[in-house]
Amino acid sequence: MNLIKSSALTKAALILPFFAISTAFASPAGTRASDAMDTLAAQWEHVSVGTGITKEKATIHELLSAFHRHWPTGVFGKLIQDEKGVMDIKNGYAEVQFHNPETDSVEVGVATIWRRKNGHTLLGITIDRNISDFGTSQIVMFYDYNPATGNLVPEKSYAGCQIPESHKALRPVIELPRQGKNIEVTEFNPEISISLRHTCTFNGMIHKYASTVIETDADFIGLLPPQAQEYDVDLTPSYYTFYDIDRDGYPELWLTDLTGDYQQMYSVKEKTQLLGWSDYKTHFRFFPGVLANSGGCGTMCFITVYTTIRDSRPVDYLNEITSGDFEGNQVVTYTVGNLDEGSENTTEIPVREGAEKVRTFGLPYEDDLPEWHRVRKVLVRGDRFQR
Repeated sequence: MNLIKSSALTKAALILPFFAISTAFASPAGTRASDAMDTLAAQWEHVSVGTGITKEKATIHELLSAFHRHWPTGVFGKLIQDEKGVMDIKNGYAEVQFHNPETDSVEVGVATIWRRKNGHTLLGITIDRNISDFGTSQIVMFYDYNPATGNLVPEKSYAGCQIPESHKALRPVIELPRQGKNIEVTEFNPEISISLRHTCTFNGMIHKYASTVIETDADFIGLLPPQAQEYDVDLTPSYYTFYDIDRDGYPELWLTDLTGDYQQMYSVKEKTQLLGWSDYKTHFRFFPGVLANSGGCGTMCFITVYTTIRDSRPVDYLNEITSGDFEGNQVVTYTVGNLDEGSENTTEIPVREGAEKVRTFGLPYEDDLPEWHRVRKVLVRGDRFQR
């Protein structure tokens, strides 16, 4: 990440509630620069920008100058007029940091161009707005430059480069490249010990989602039970998806390895919390508001742990244990427990009561399994684990 943007995002991560891509932060009334920025955020996607030039390989300076003339927000003015900042013509990259005294805000502007196979040029622009102690929002814009017309035509669908669906608790931030052609989209939340960094690769015309790096704190790995940590595969899942068990609008993070033998389910609402873990002997099923983990528990023993999820939090669990002997006799027992500050208080209940509780869970979900997305690697912050 470039130094200017890194500084802005670090401050944002400490003090910010989250905003969606391409959304402007509500600004104090009566400030001209702020009004111009709000207008840009609301209207850029509906307005083509004339450049006044018609050559095939327009430079980043030429295209950004045309953008600034049409949208004079003040962010890129110093860079274009006074050369204060980075204007890398060779790599098609520009970057500037601007302190706006009217709003006491810091605006960071970044722009990159890509040459398309059809002779056009793709222009990407991001503006990060750090408004004092209120936080930062990001405006993301993409344009297609057509040398035949000299116009910059908005490409709204480009924002986010078609990454997998964003989580409501994670704020996506786009990073445009100075070197190479990839776009990085980082989804983060300072209250949660996990972030997702997506890579979108350029195929000569558009960027397409390629893979995700999961970045975690060492404490995130520590959420797994000791028996899970002995398997290296558990620390490096191959796929992830979001799956809303309790239908509260905040889907849970579901990780798995390549075979599906090792799986983890986490809540990432307000804090990271392990909801369930399975190995090669067990497997997940999902009921409305319930995560069921089933598998063997020893010789002639089978167990299902039903964990009730409410508001993205585990509230209680029910163990259904079936054991047998070599004469074919089977015994079913049920235990229930409450989850209180991480402690588990288990009590055996009558078989009829346990069976009725299982019946009330209803039928498992079967036809709404989400799409899996590839995890390239896991990076663990801190020195407990180094991947």
